[in-house]
Amino acid sequence: MKAKLLQTTQELVAIPSTEDRPEELQRAVDFCIAFCEQVPDLIVRQYQSGTKPSAVISTQDTLEPDVMFVGHLDVVSAHDHSFTPELDGEILRGRGVCDMKGPIAAMLHAFVDSISANPECNIALMLTTDEEVGGFDGVKYLVDTVGYRANVVIVPDGGDHPARVVNRNKASWILRVVAQGVSGHGSRPWLGENAIERLMQAFQKIRQLFPDVMSPDQWTNTVTISQVGGGGSVNQIPDEAWAVLDVRLTENTDATQFLLQMKAAAAPCSIEILEEGQLGFTKETNEYLALYAEIAQERLKCDVEFTTSCGANDGRYFSAVGVPVICSRPISGDQHSEHEWVNMDSLVDLYEIYVRFVEEGIPKE
Repeated sequence: MKAKLLQTTQELVAIPSTEDRPEELQRAVDFCIAFCEQVPDLIVRQYQSGTKPSAVISTQDTLEPDVMFVGHLDVVSAHDHSFTPELDGEILRGRGVCDMKGPIAAMLHAFVDSISANPECNIALMLTTDEEVGGFDGVKYLVDTVGYRANVVIVPDGGDHPARVVNRNKASWILRVVAQGVSGHGSRPWLGENAIERLMQAFQKIRQLFPDVMSPDQWTNTVTISQVGGGGSVNQIPDEAWAVLDVRLTENTDATQFLLQMKAAAAPCSIEILEEGQLGFTKETNEYLALYAEIAQERLKCDVEFTTSCGANDGRYFSAVGVPVICSRPISGDQHSEHEWVNMDSLVDLYEIYVRFVEEGIPKE
């Protein structure tokens, strides 16, 4: 199995499916569809929202399979050499081997092999091409507009070990704060109202609503200024300024009430929601998480840990409609860097866990 997973991962990585190469995004989708054609009579639905292609391959004509594998085929930009994967012992390096073409290879093989073992199973594979830019035309579109659901979804896009299951992701809110002022000559500041100064004052008040974060182990709300702008001429008092905030909220926060507090703190500046946050959260007591933990523990001979992630993945769109999400990766790391890697033995472990999970996780008649 390791040789098969290696070959599939290498072939996927060789497709430079970055946001600025739409033809390569489609080629990655086509590759996966062709891979699954070794199983007869599958139902293949292709979609396009905006400029982003996606596909759902399923065993039955339904929007609600028992188990749904979910993966994104887009990767962040890289130098050309990163799309030629290199194997060093058990370590495979290359763009996307961790995030997430290696895990997609495990899902592809588990999907096909599970169907071959049980042709009557009700499972599906959802593949999208825009997770790295928000997932709005991918999973969000397929869930909110097309209406896909499942008893459980598997999204191997978080963590760094099959025994570490990410069951809590913060909600990512993108906000724009706008300050208005009164223009005037820069040499006579008393004649105007400086919008940049107002913006700075507003952010300081917003910042007081957030605790100081001194460690990655602190599971709490955070805020970051990610973009800022304002002013025209160098000798003119600016009459408008703006800043974009990256706000991450935990499941312990009432987002509606918290946003009202932020708006009150920012006044007279205004706050506009550019992207509404959605939590990724599945309770540790969920029956599917418990089943995954049992299977993984037996396979890996170690305890399974439920953990958190400050980042987000496409699983949040399923969490928003009440679908439990299982999120873990093979032993891997350095995603989005020139040193991205995956352990091939661990990728085999992930495949074996998925095959058994499908076997045991589908309701018996």
